Amino acid sequence: MKKIDKNCIAEAYMEWIESQNKIGVYPKYDSTDNKYYNDVFIALLYAQGGLCAYTEYCILDSDKLKEHINFFDEQRKYKGKKPECQGDIEHFDSNLKKINAWQWDNLFVVDTYINMRIKRKRENERGINSILKPDNQAYNPFYYLEYDIREHEFYVNRNIEDDTLSLQIQDMLYVLGINCDEIKKRRRDYLAPIVEKWKLGEESVISQFYTAHKMAISQITKHS
Repeated sequence: MKKIDKNCIAEAYMEWIESQNKIGVYPKYDSTDNKYYNDVFIALLYAQGGLCAYTEYCILDSDKLKEHINFFDEQRKYKGKKPECQGDIEHFDSNLKKINAWQWDNLFVVDTYINMRIKRKRENERGINSILKPDNQAYNPFYYLEYDIREHEFYVNRNIEDDTLSLQIQDMLYVLGINCDEIKKRRRDYLAPIVEKWKLGEESVISQFYTAHKMAISQITKHS
């Protein structure tokens, strides 16, 4: 998963949340009624390049995303509707949802399948740590991870000798659903033909799974 620069274009939301923080009031999370839900949703997707923050699956293509960015008014308040796409706002550390539900650095947009079927359950099983949190300043996927081009699966970088760190990475690969069967299938279906074309000298424009693609191509080049 890519490193994310989480600058927020939803300035009206940021002013609101900062004002709430100053007085110690933390509004509850309500995706149906809260007037800033769509602002945050679009702002996150913009920061994430339209991709699921964890899996890099394309949630909203770049052309559609540009259309929705235009719905921010002069006060940087979003006036459009939530786009029809398979994505949801997700709380990285679900415990913070009860304490400070709208904390910007705890929010991402992720694929609905990952949000509903994978992350919630697995976080309860193993907890959460920030080692693979994609907006972490120190996060670098090429330091922590490698990619198995045959299985289309990420695994811990073999150069990591710290057992504790290795276990933390393994846990987060599991919790965030990065190697769950559904996502592996999507990566394989998308990347396998692209990789085969690349072997023949044909380059392809890609729109998702950037980290896996880069690691796969690097791996082939290294062994060619």
